[in-house]
Amino acid sequence: MRSPITSKSLFVLLVISGFTFLPFHLSGTEPPPAAKEESRGELVKTVLFPFKEAILSSMVETSIRTHKFKEGERFKKGDVLVDLNDDAFKQKLIKAKSACLEAKSGLAFADKNLIRTKDLNKRGLQGLQDVERSELELDIANSKQMFQDANLQLSQQDLDNCYVAAPFSGRVVKKMVQEHEFVRVGQPMLQIIDDNQLLAVMHLPSSERNKIKLGENHSVQIDETGTVHEGAIYEIAGEIDAGSRTFEIKLLIDNKDSSLTAGMTGRLIVPQKEKEPVK
Repeated sequence: MRSPITSKSLFVLLVISGFTFLPFHLSGTEPPPAAKEESRGELVKTVLFPFKEAILSSMVETSIRTHKFKEGERFKKGDVLVDLNDDAFKQKLIKAKSACLEAKSGLAFADKNLIRTKDLNKRGLQGLQDVERSELELDIANSKQMFQDANLQLSQQDLDNCYVAAPFSGRVVKKMVQEHEFVRVGQPMLQIIDDNQLLAVMHLPSSERNKIKLGENHSVQIDETGTVHEGAIYEIAGEIDAGSRTFEIKLLIDNKDSSLTAGMTGRLIVPQKEKEPVK
């Protein structure tokens, strides 16, 4: 009775005959290119950052009266974001205006007095020293007028600084000081961003440095939303990082519909060039 030919015995026969046979996944070799699925492009990780961001600090020492916008709420350029207590600054402005009027009257009197003194000097009723004294008084009065004018402008500026206006349109991120709390000059009060446009920041291999240019359009796929957005290259780093051998680029993406949020992550889709057919 013949014994059945097993795969083991067949393998032995093939080896004896001088032939060996191993399948792709056992031989350690890659499948032929035709068996692979053709890649459509490589993906580069990216993070979305606001186009503009700022921390607004107090320009005067006073207390916070009200916050006009809540965290996450949108505002327009020029809107008052923080209303500071302006009672003391209104009184200082009144004092500055009063001192300015006084200095203006003193200057007018000194000017007329100099004219009279010169006239009396021509008629021999007053000496040259009196004329020089009147000229000195006019210079002093003019200096006081300039000082009070500057003081009036500073008082008006302090009062204006009690109403913190938005330097650009955007969104409130964080209130760093609460209502009724006292703030000093330079103390941070509010963090704001402009996310009407977003910057997709990413790092590309150094080999791509000479292949991209400012203004080129690329697509970004956002992880959180699954949507694809197109933007133009806004900035390219001036140097390559020696450690990672990568360089940074920033892609400017329109976000007027507020569909995206700063901090989201995604991938920059970089299309690969089609390979030329082998002749």
